[in-house]
Amino acid sequence: MMRIKGIWAGLWKGFAVIVKMRGKGLWLCYTILLWGSYITALYCAFLSFPLTAEMMARYGIAALAVCFVFTSISMGVPSNGGIGPYQWAMMFGITLFSGGISGLTREYALTFANMLMGVQTLVLIIQGLLTFGCIALSKRHK
Repeated sequence: MMRIKGIWAGLWKGFAVIVKMRGKGLWLCYTILLWGSYITALYCAFLSFPLTAEMMARYGIAALAVCFVFTSISMGVPSNGGIGPYQWAMMFGITLFSGGISGLTREYALTFANMLMGVQTLVLIIQGLLTFGCIALSKRHK
């Protein structure tokens, strides 16, 4: 019980820093934009595939929220870039809502999760290369 209280006190102390820091409005804006981007990307991915789109039509935003929360928590598991825990969390979230949707199996959910992780990784690599190029160009002009 003391350990849980210690963890809770540490979390509270970490969040309390936000109240005292400079630029907290901008920080809050960036935080909301970042998490909004994650949710929007997952929403678009769900609507891009027929069975997950049917799942969204049947269960609504609850299916999206459950998968989003599970995958967000999975990123805290120590692994290389969340590879493994992310897919398992997505697969678990999708299979919770697969009842009555023919073809929405664990294999489909795992394939969806792998494809989503692959595309996200590819986009991250492209963004990194573009950033590298922009930094090189900005240094050249100075």
